Amino acid sequence: MHDRIADYVALLFAGAPDSRRIAELREEILQNTLDRYDEERAKGKSEQASYDAAVDAIGDISDLIGAHDP
Repeated sequence: MHDRIADYVALLFAGAPDSRRIAELREEILQNTLDRYDEERAKGKSEQASYDAAVDAIGDISDLIGAHDP
């Protein structure tokens, strides 16, 4: 499921500018999302419910990407 989350985060950043700041932001969001998934699993939620909760927690990142535009 971690690979599925990584693919989802990569898709979110597909149209983002290629810069060091954007790469750092992508890595931070990925790590936070993976941590959230693991926390949900530790609470006993199913893989799918944990994935949904973690991905939903990301929200809209367009403002974040725009703020980091070079």
